[in-house]
Amino acid sequence: MSVLVAILALAAGVTLLVAGSESLVRGAAHIARLLGLRPFVIGVTIVAFGTSTPELFASIAFALTGRPEAAVTNVVGSNIANIGLILGFTALVRPIPVERSILRRDLPVMIGIGAIASLVFIDYLVTRLEGAFLVAGIVAYVAMCYRWGRSDPDAIRLELEREREHGLDLEGEEKPSRAWLNVVFVLVGLVGLSVGGRFVVMGASTLATAMGVAPEIVSLTMVALGTSLPELAACLAAARRREPEIVLGNVIGSNVFNLLCVLGGASLVRPLYAPNAIWTHVGVMHVFVLGAALLLGPTRRLGRAGGGVLFAAYLAYVILVYVAENAPG
Repeated sequence: MSVLVAILALAAGVTLLVAGSESLVRGAAHIARLLGLRPFVIGVTIVAFGTSTPELFASIAFALTGRPEAAVTNVVGSNIANIGLILGFTALVRPIPVERSILRRDLPVMIGIGAIASLVFIDYLVTRLEGAFLVAGIVAYVAMCYRWGRSDPDAIRLELEREREHGLDLEGEEKPSRAWLNVVFVLVGLVGLSVGGRFVVMGASTLATAMGVAPEIVSLTMVALGTSLPELAACLAAARRREPEIVLGNVIGSNVFNLLCVLGGASLVRPLYAPNAIWTHVGVMHVFVLGAALLLGPTRRLGRAGGGVLFAAYLAYVILVYVAENAPG
């Protein structure tokens, strides 16, 4: 496979992952509504899960094709991109105000989950048992979000906004006659995610060989960036609608789902081996999270200067990754 074909395969794979996740979310959300679930419940479960579905299927595809290191770095790279690229670039477009509940509750929870999830890398192996622990963690996190939301009107509003970002309007009455169409959306979404994951692996592996770098470096940067594009588009749309307060909630939710659901789910399919440099990248992930928290805390607002710092740091990180990979010796 030539480099051009590899790039096209990678681009097609990411496109299928994104389109497949949107189709899956749309169909599953409407089916859940037909079954009587409230929009808020759908927001904290199906829609929240849907934003991390591209990362999940890409990581599973890497694991199944014998590239478990790439599955791990895809998760870490996506979380770094969420903070540095998505949060930073969105703040450059429009400053992001931060609600008190996010600083007091959601941000500390994300930091704590990140610290706990990082412990699975101590022996450079994520076993099925550890994966089951992580998946149990996402179940507990969703239950916690639901419990908070029942007593927090702002949480309900934010979840409804997340649904609208996916083109959903679940507050009206569903038509049972359209149930078959939603089943089709779910099936098409699953096929798109499966095929897209395979294309991503083929393209990333060929590019890695052509560029003389390890496949996990491609997944840490190119694949992680591509699978994070839905969040970037959603956050920029929120900023344009002058509703930037939901951006941080999107980023926090995506990071938590990546660590618990994506990493845990992929390791349940096949135990994952982490690359030798994983602690360097995990350390960078924590630095980005803590840096964002420090920028947000004093003023409860991420301005353009802070966004510029995060975005520039992300670009510097990507450049350093490739320079270090191609350094002699």
